[in-house]
Amino acid sequence: MATVAALWGEAVDCVTRSLAHRIGAARQLLDTHSNDAPLRQLLSAGTSRHLRSLLTTASEVLETDDEASVSTWYFFLATAARYMEPATRLEDENAVLRLLRRLGPFMTLLPVALAAVWLVPPSDATRAYEALEASPAGREYIWEGIVRAFNQCGNLPAPDVAALGAVMGGLLGRDSALVYLNDFRVCLDIVLREATDLDLDDPRRAAVALVFERCVASSLYLESDRYRGADLLAAVVQWYDAVVKVDATTPVAPVTLLHIRVLLS
Repeated sequence: MATVAALWGEAVDCVTRSLAHRIGAARQLLDTHSNDAPLRQLLSAGTSRHLRSLLTTASEVLETDDEASVSTWYFFLATAARYMEPATRLEDENAVLRLLRRLGPFMTLLPVALAAVWLVPPSDATRAYEALEASPAGREYIWEGIVRAFNQCGNLPAPDVAALGAVMGGLLGRDSALVYLNDFRVCLDIVLREATDLDLDDPRRAAVALVFERCVASSLYLESDRYRGADLLAAVVQWYDAVVKVDATTPVAPVTLLHIRVLLS
């Protein structure tokens, strides 16, 4: 059986390995080693050369119209980007931006949405948002795809939910044209559900609170006629009351919940 290092080498070898071979290596890594420390160590030590190889294959696989291959590779890309140093992701920012501009038609696939949000720089995301907004095709699917991914909040690990929340918050904060009213309402439905259902100490609540706050602060909330306003207010009041009663630090500070409450009042 091939080692983790050997499979990683095959997955990022765009010179001597075919596209199918690279995808096969990625699939094997995901199926058998995704939770293994050796793979995480290799990914965290990834260089800009490795990232360029990953992006090259990510671009190539979009040409195949093979949903299974696209899903496999973009899950792999999301995993790699999650563990790579943010500075590494910025070393070839233009290549990242070129890929982001192409993802619109594919964003309703969960792996593509996850990879996209992991490729957005956590510090200065402006150019990445502009790249998504400049997508020549499928712009209407970008926010929809991110919201669909956020709908899996209860099934996704906390880092993925945090990455989704950061990008959603960023797009809402800039009143992005990517955010359509119908999908905005769906987003509020999801926020309401997760604000009610997640355990109080669940770290994913931090992302839910961020999206909650940005949604009700956005101009779209007024355009939506304050969609589900009474339900949202009841949820944040209940959340705040529960937080102040516990004698422990929770993922969301009471002051954040108070601000959401003020925005809803």
